[in-house]
Amino acid sequence: LRQALSGANMLVRGGLRALRTGLARGPLVPVNLSVLVSLVGTPWMPDLRGAILVLEDTHEAAYRVDRYLVQLRQAGCLRGVAGLVFGQFTDGEDASWLPEVFADAAAHGDGPVAAGLEFGHGYPSLSLPLGRTASLRVEASEVSLDVEPS
Repeated sequence: LRQALSGANMLVRGGLRALRTGLARGPLVPVNLSVLVSLVGTPWMPDLRGAILVLEDTHEAAYRVDRYLVQLRQAGCLRGVAGLVFGQFTDGEDASWLPEVFADAAAHGDGPVAAGLEFGHGYPSLSLPLGRTASLRVEASEVSLDVEPS
């Protein structure tokens, strides 16, 4: 939290796994998935074009996570997203299906996709600054998220 609030550089490497390789750079948008989906069709839905979208949620079954991701895709909200990172999806039913749900989402995107970021409702959890420029590098052997200093 101190790092995020201070504007210091943040580099995350550990625990991330590659779902779709590539390199992306853009504003960081860390958000709860079910809250984001509730904004679709409203004036408060953020423009995600060019962003690195980081998603997390809690108490959501795998089928609902899948439905949310499909709804975002079908509504055109994920068109132009530079990169996608899946954080913690805690205390949901059928969590064993989440890797398949995330892989399906990665197959429908254009940019790099990673999973396993310690961001969300679990412990430990990173605090991520909204809107700061970040770089997402996803290679088969290494994944990193670098949040630039403000």
